[in-house]
Amino acid sequence: AVNTPLAERSVDLIAHASSAGGDVSEVLRAAAHDAYEFFNLKSERRNGMMIYMIIIVMSFFVFLFVIGVLSSTFLTTMAEAGEAVAASGSSQTFMGTVDLFLYNRLFCHSALIQGFFSGLAAGIMGEGRVLAGLKYAAIMVLIAWIAFRFFI
Repeated sequence: AVNTPLAERSVDLIAHASSAGGDVSEVLRAAAHDAYEFFNLKSERRNGMMIYMIIIVMSFFVFLFVIGVLSSTFLTTMAEAGEAVAASGSSQTFMGTVDLFLYNRLFCHSALIQGFFSGLAAGIMGEGRVLAGLKYAAIMVLIAWIAFRFFI
């Protein structure tokens, strides 16, 4: 027994056409054409949505790159400037103190959230199933965790 939607639809079509009376060869030809169109539309949908899936994945990597640049250059420079102003004993304050650990933790959490929801969107758009989205989400969350654990 084959329990796929296409097989069930084809068998149902053949059974209804046979019971209504008619040329069985025409019914089989119609079922074959229906199966061909089903696979054709499925592959056409996958190819059409592939570009959107690629855009979502690339935007996630751009997000990680921007966070990495912010963390390694801008925030480090601001933290050093704040420490220099505080060490000089000046009465002026320079943005207060910049807590790099806090910002990196905030960036890490935002990257994990971004990876999870971007993965869900990519999987649903690319394959049309939530389980596929969970697969992509798990991969993107793992990439974000590795990026923050070892590189940022």
